Amino acid sequence: MAEAALDIAEQVARVIRSNEETQKFIAEQRKLMAEQAKLQAEAAKLERDRVLAP
Repeated sequence: MAEAALDIAEQVARVIRSNEETQKFIAEQRKLMAEQAKLQAEAAKLERDRVLAP
């Protein structure tokens, strides 16, 4: 019985670690997507400025 409880505790710990890693990955992806949006907006502005330049 103690062995089964230990196995369950190990599985729970593994799931918790996996969830934490997933949340970390999601946060990093959101950060990268925000950076991409910022760079795309900057590129669009530069392109517009280039087109409108005399």
